[in-house]
Amino acid sequence: MTAVKISDSAATGTPVGEALRVTGSDAVQWDDSCDLLVVGVGLAGASACLRGDELGLDTIAVDRFCGGGASELSGGVVYAGGTHVQAELGIEDSTENLYNYLGYETGSLISEPTLRKFCQDSPGLITWLESYGVPFGGPVALRKCSYPPKGHYLYYSGNETTPDGKARATPAPRGHRALPTFKTKERFSGVFIMTRLKAAIAAARNIRTMYQSSVRRLVIDARGQVIGAEVWQMRPGSLAARLHRRAYLMGRPLTLEALGINGPLWQMVARLERKYARPKLVRACKGVVLSAGGFIHNKAMMDRHAPLYEDVFHQGTQGDDGSGIRLGVSAGAVTTQMDTISAWRFVSPPYDWPKGIMISPEGRRFTNEEQYGARVSRGMYEKAGGKAWLVLDQAMVDSGLADVATGELQDYQTMTAKAWLRAAKKADSIAGLEQAIGVPAGSLQGEVRAYNDAIAAGETDPQGKSDAMRAALVKAPFHALDISNKLVAPVAALTMGGLSVDEATGGVVGEDGAVIAGLYAAGRNATGMCSNEYISGLSLADCVWSGRRAAEAAQ
Repeated sequence: MTAVKISDSAATGTPVGEALRVTGSDAVQWDDSCDLLVVGVGLAGASACLRGDELGLDTIAVDRFCGGGASELSGGVVYAGGTHVQAELGIEDSTENLYNYLGYETGSLISEPTLRKFCQDSPGLITWLESYGVPFGGPVALRKCSYPPKGHYLYYSGNETTPDGKARATPAPRGHRALPTFKTKERFSGVFIMTRLKAAIAAARNIRTMYQSSVRRLVIDARGQVIGAEVWQMRPGSLAARLHRRAYLMGRPLTLEALGINGPLWQMVARLERKYARPKLVRACKGVVLSAGGFIHNKAMMDRHAPLYEDVFHQGTQGDDGSGIRLGVSAGAVTTQMDTISAWRFVSPPYDWPKGIMISPEGRRFTNEEQYGARVSRGMYEKAGGKAWLVLDQAMVDSGLADVATGELQDYQTMTAKAWLRAAKKADSIAGLEQAIGVPAGSLQGEVRAYNDAIAAGETDPQGKSDAMRAALVKAPFHALDISNKLVAPVAALTMGGLSVDEATGGVVGEDGAVIAGLYAAGRNATGMCSNEYISGLSLADCVWSGRRAAEAAQ
């Protein structure tokens, strides 16, 4: 695996330098001091701050922008099992059942004791968030979907209902989507979580904020312990700071990112930071928590670690520039899973569309179409070169249009389905469809024949799809949807790799295998629960869990 370089700064990202090494804390003229310094205030950082406040730790929260991070733009889904929400909605689940299932998603990346503790703690993550005013509840959506339909807040958000998932555990909907707490044009629920937590941070007795600030260097003493950081801050309330905040908020909407027209705003943000931010040395008596997000907005790091995914839509904010990971590396940390990218190509809803087959440009089927979008995309990028067609018959298309007509789907789901159908290739025969999409003669015909024959014979699907999600492709005309067409529907992605951490504490691990004293990582700055396979809600659950873990270890 290619090593992370601290010099890999994004063009409009946070510059990170070599650590400032001093003989001891007395050798530094500090501008401020705290017990816990938290770098990045997304959900992981907010959880570290609030847990630190509960423990009486004097905490300084640093964020390049206004707090919220990628978590605020997310679906607002927290993955948990055995919760009171499930019980109140009549869903039977337990932490043991959750443990059995998550072993399928985490593989060998997370140790058995750590995974078991996470599962045992998961019901408490929901109640902890509720204690800060983040509401969860129903109704529950029982049909598998990428994101629950309008008015539904608990759903199957992973691979629970696939044969591989069922072989491990009894399926249960575990994606807890936060309920709305105010009216907004935002269609996702992350804003409802982060608005409440940022308000709690503002009201907390032991938390001070340094917003519009970024950490550019760590301070390390002669023993190798991280004792503080160099924070570059825009002067609060200044004209430059107001312009900086406005440019960030204007450039943040994901629609602008998808259209690729927010670049000038990010350039303005970076220019203002270079010209007006000033350094402050902040002492961290008990520890520094790195929780500054992933590196999806850092082209140099993406090119180095995940070149297959160069054309994905960058899910997150401009703060996901890899700076937290590079800060850890500057202190001698090691990284893992840096080539693991969660890119999402969802085709459900419409609910029956996974019953079709996905084929590569060579006309070959390459994946189980009913899987969670991250597994589908991994197959699409790693087995099909990022290009794929979804082949449906007319019965499946009609069923999809009926789903759209209900008005229950999210607006973006309806728009995507309609756009795919408008751009679809269509033919009265599979042979004609082959010609229309330009795959080798006989390739698609062979795949459809094998698919239909296996269904007719009652044979197991070779790609592992469940019987309930299979239907023979028989009704003409036949349709091929270009699901890799980024102009119709971008493939959104997050980075999953990060700093290697001690699973008991979140302490960052150095090149010698020992924990670097005084340094912790949480959320997507660290390798965590979702760094093997991402499913909706597992990253936010890991953010809460790992953020709290870091604060507890530092006390």
